[in-house]
Amino acid sequence: MEKKAMIYLLTGGMKRNADGTFRTLGLEDSDRGLLCNDSWRVTAVALAWKHQPTNVLVSGGKNPPRDPEDGPTLAEVNERELIVAGVDPSSIIRDDKGNSTYRQLMFLSDLVGERIATGNSETITLVSNEWHLPRVMAMMQFAPGLENLRDLESSVTLASAESILMTLGLDKDKWISEVRRVRVLPEYSARASAEAEGIRQIITGEYRFV
Repeated sequence: MEKKAMIYLLTGGMKRNADGTFRTLGLEDSDRGLLCNDSWRVTAVALAWKHQPTNVLVSGGKNPPRDPEDGPTLAEVNERELIVAGVDPSSIIRDDKGNSTYRQLMFLSDLVGERIATGNSETITLVSNEWHLPRVMAMMQFAPGLENLRDLESSVTLASAESILMTLGLDKDKWISEVRRVRVLPEYSARASAEAEGIRQIITGEYRFV
Protein backbone atom coordinates (compact mmCIF):
# COMPACT_ATOMS: atom_id res chain seq x y z
CA MET A 1 0.00 0.00 0.00
CA GLU A 2 1.34 3.45 -0.89
CA LYS A 3 2.27 5.53 2.14
CA LYS A 4 1.77 9.23 1.55
CA ALA A 5 1.76 10.90 4.98
CA MET A 6 3.34 10.39 8.37
CA ILE A 7 2.14 10.17 11.96
CA TYR A 8 4.51 11.62 14.56
CA LEU A 9 3.97 10.11 18.01
CA LEU A 10 5.21 12.25 20.88
CA THR A 11 6.13 9.75 23.56
CA GLY A 12 5.39 10.29 27.24
CA GLY A 13 6.73 8.41 30.24
CA MET A 14 7.34 4.74 30.94
CA LYS A 15 7.33 2.38 33.91
CA ARG A 16 8.99 -0.92 34.67
CA ASN A 17 6.56 -3.82 35.18
CA ALA A 18 6.97 -6.45 37.86
CA ASP A 19 8.39 -8.87 35.29
CA GLY A 20 11.10 -6.40 34.27
CA THR A 21 9.51 -5.26 31.02
CA PHE A 22 8.48 -1.64 30.43
CA ARG A 23 5.21 0.01 29.40
CA THR A 24 3.91 3.47 28.65
CA LEU A 25 2.42 5.28 31.64
CA GLY A 26 -1.35 4.96 31.98
CA LEU A 27 -4.13 6.30 34.13
CA GLU A 28 -3.14 3.97 36.96
CA ASP A 29 0.24 5.68 37.16
CA SER A 30 1.39 9.11 38.27
CA ASP A 31 3.86 11.50 36.70
CA ARG A 32 5.11 13.66 39.57
CA GLY A 33 1.63 13.52 41.11
CA LEU A 34 -0.13 14.59 37.91
CA LEU A 35 -2.58 12.74 35.67
CA CYS A 36 -0.81 10.52 33.20
CA ASN A 37 -2.64 8.85 30.31
CA ASP A 38 0.26 8.74 27.86
CA SER A 39 -0.76 5.21 26.81
CA TRP A 40 -3.78 6.73 25.05
CA ARG A 41 -1.35 8.20 22.51
CA VAL A 42 -0.16 4.74 21.52
CA THR A 43 -3.71 3.38 21.28
CA ALA A 44 -4.79 6.38 19.19
CA VAL A 45 -1.87 6.14 16.77
CA ALA A 46 -2.54 2.43 16.27
CA LEU A 47 -6.18 3.23 15.47
CA ALA A 48 -5.19 6.01 13.07
CA TRP A 49 -2.74 3.68 11.32
CA LYS A 50 -5.39 0.99 10.91
CA HIS A 51 -7.77 3.61 9.50
CA GLN A 52 -5.14 4.79 7.00
CA PRO A 53 -1.81 2.90 6.98
CA THR A 54 1.16 5.23 6.73
CA ASN A 55 4.60 5.70 8.24
CA VAL A 56 4.72 6.21 12.01
CA LEU A 57 7.64 8.10 13.51
CA VAL A 58 8.13 7.31 17.19
CA SER A 59 10.39 9.73 19.05
CA GLY A 60 11.64 9.33 22.60
CA GLY A 61 14.87 8.67 24.45
CA LYS A 62 15.44 8.31 28.18
CA ASN A 63 14.88 10.78 31.02
CA PRO A 64 17.51 10.03 33.67
CA PRO A 65 17.36 9.53 36.57
CA ARG A 66 13.66 8.68 36.16
CA ASP A 67 14.38 6.13 33.41
CA PRO A 68 16.96 3.43 34.28
CA GLU A 69 20.15 3.30 32.24
CA ASP A 70 19.71 -0.43 31.62
CA GLY A 71 16.18 0.01 30.28
CA PRO A 72 14.85 0.68 26.76
CA THR A 73 14.20 4.08 25.27
CA LEU A 74 10.67 5.47 25.20
CA ALA A 75 10.66 4.99 21.44
CA GLU A 76 11.52 1.30 21.84
CA VAL A 77 8.68 0.81 24.34
CA ASN A 78 6.17 2.60 22.11
CA GLU A 79 7.36 0.70 19.03
CA ARG A 80 6.76 -2.62 20.77
CA GLU A 81 3.31 -1.52 21.94
CA LEU A 82 2.35 -0.34 18.46
CA ILE A 83 3.36 -3.67 16.96
CA VAL A 84 1.33 -5.54 19.59
CA ALA A 85 -1.61 -3.28 18.67
CA GLY A 86 -1.35 -4.34 15.04
CA VAL A 87 0.87 -1.74 13.38
CA ASP A 88 3.12 -3.18 10.67
CA PRO A 89 6.73 -3.01 11.97
CA SER A 90 7.92 -1.90 8.54
CA SER A 91 5.81 1.26 8.93
CA ILE A 92 7.59 2.35 12.13
CA ILE A 93 10.56 4.74 12.15
CA ARG A 94 12.28 5.28 15.49
CA ASP A 95 14.14 8.24 16.97
CA ASP A 96 15.79 7.28 20.27
CA LYS A 97 17.32 10.66 21.11
CA GLY A 98 14.44 12.98 22.01
CA ASN A 99 14.20 12.85 25.81
CA SER A 100 11.83 15.81 26.21
CA THR A 101 8.98 17.46 24.35
CA TYR A 102 11.37 20.17 23.18
CA ARG A 103 13.97 17.71 21.90
CA GLN A 104 11.29 15.73 20.07
CA LEU A 105 10.07 18.93 18.43
CA MET A 106 13.65 19.80 17.46
CA PHE A 107 13.83 16.47 15.65
CA LEU A 108 10.50 17.22 13.96
CA SER A 109 11.67 20.70 12.94
CA ASP A 110 14.76 19.22 11.30
CA LEU A 111 12.59 16.66 9.53
CA VAL A 112 10.25 19.37 8.23
CA GLY A 113 13.27 21.36 7.06
CA GLU A 114 14.54 18.37 5.08
CA ARG A 115 11.12 17.84 3.52
CA ILE A 116 10.86 21.51 2.55
CA ALA A 117 14.30 21.36 0.94
CA THR A 118 13.27 18.37 -1.18
CA GLY A 119 9.86 19.77 -2.10
CA ASN A 120 8.01 17.19 -0.01
CA SER A 121 4.75 18.76 1.18
CA GLU A 122 3.10 15.62 2.53
CA THR A 123 1.31 16.01 5.82
CA ILE A 124 2.81 15.10 9.18
CA THR A 125 0.21 14.56 11.90
CA LEU A 126 1.59 15.05 15.41
CA VAL A 127 -0.30 13.07 18.06
CA SER A 128 -0.28 13.69 21.81
CA ASN A 129 -2.80 14.15 24.64
CA GLU A 130 -5.23 17.05 24.54
CA TRP A 131 -3.75 18.55 27.71
CA HIS A 132 -0.25 18.43 26.16
CA LEU A 133 -0.94 19.96 22.74
CA PRO A 134 -1.37 23.61 23.91
CA ARG A 135 2.19 23.56 25.34
CA VAL A 136 3.41 21.87 22.17
CA MET A 137 1.84 24.70 20.14
CA ALA A 138 3.44 27.31 22.41
CA MET A 139 6.85 25.72 21.89
CA MET A 140 6.32 25.61 18.15
CA GLN A 141 5.62 29.34 18.16
CA PHE A 142 8.20 30.62 20.67
CA ALA A 143 10.97 28.07 21.33
CA PRO A 144 14.40 28.57 19.76
CA GLY A 145 15.38 26.27 16.93
CA LEU A 146 11.83 25.46 15.86
CA GLU A 147 11.54 28.00 13.04
CA ASN A 148 10.38 25.35 10.59
CA LEU A 149 7.32 24.77 12.79
CA ARG A 150 6.26 28.41 13.21
CA ASP A 151 3.58 28.15 10.57
CA LEU A 152 1.04 25.41 11.24
CA GLU A 153 0.49 25.32 7.50
CA SER A 154 4.03 24.01 7.11
CA SER A 155 2.49 20.56 6.55
CA VAL A 156 2.35 19.73 10.28
CA THR A 157 -1.07 19.23 11.84
CA LEU A 158 -1.89 18.43 15.47
CA ALA A 159 -4.33 15.77 16.63
CA SER A 160 -5.20 14.79 20.17
CA ALA A 161 -5.25 11.14 21.15
CA GLU A 162 -8.63 11.77 22.73
CA SER A 163 -10.22 13.05 19.50
CA ILE A 164 -8.90 10.05 17.58
CA LEU A 165 -10.16 7.56 20.15
CA MET A 166 -13.60 9.18 20.22
CA THR A 167 -14.02 9.16 16.44
CA LEU A 168 -12.16 6.20 14.94
CA GLY A 169 -12.54 3.42 17.48
CA LEU A 170 -15.11 0.66 17.09
CA ASP A 171 -15.82 1.22 20.78
CA LYS A 172 -15.86 5.01 20.44
CA ASP A 173 -18.89 5.35 22.73
CA LYS A 174 -16.84 3.79 25.51
CA TRP A 175 -14.02 6.23 24.80
CA ILE A 176 -16.37 9.21 24.80
CA SER A 177 -17.53 8.22 28.28
CA GLU A 178 -13.99 7.58 29.48
CA VAL A 179 -12.62 10.87 28.18
CA ARG A 180 -15.47 12.77 29.80
CA ARG A 181 -14.85 10.95 33.09
CA VAL A 182 -11.14 11.74 33.07
CA ARG A 183 -11.66 15.41 32.22
CA VAL A 184 -13.39 16.06 35.56
CA LEU A 185 -10.81 14.28 37.72
CA PRO A 186 -8.83 16.50 40.13
CA GLU A 187 -5.65 15.02 38.68
CA TYR A 188 -6.67 16.26 35.23
CA SER A 189 -7.18 19.78 36.58
CA ALA A 190 -3.76 19.63 38.25
CA ARG A 191 -2.17 18.51 34.99
CA ALA A 192 -3.93 21.26 33.03
CA SER A 193 -2.75 23.85 35.56
CA ALA A 194 0.84 22.62 35.32
CA GLU A 195 0.68 22.77 31.53
CA ALA A 196 -0.77 26.28 31.65
CA GLU A 197 2.11 27.40 33.85
CA GLY A 198 4.54 25.89 31.36
CA ILE A 199 2.88 27.84 28.55
CA ARG A 200 3.14 31.06 30.58
CA GLN A 201 6.84 30.48 31.11
CA ILE A 202 7.39 29.75 27.42
CA ILE A 203 5.73 33.02 26.42
CA THR A 204 7.57 35.10 29.05
CA GLY A 205 10.95 33.52 28.34
CA GLU A 206 11.31 31.83 31.74
CA TYR A 207 11.01 28.28 30.40
CA ARG A 208 14.12 26.09 30.42
CA PHE A 209 14.35 24.32 27.07
CA VAL A 210 16.26 21.11 27.64
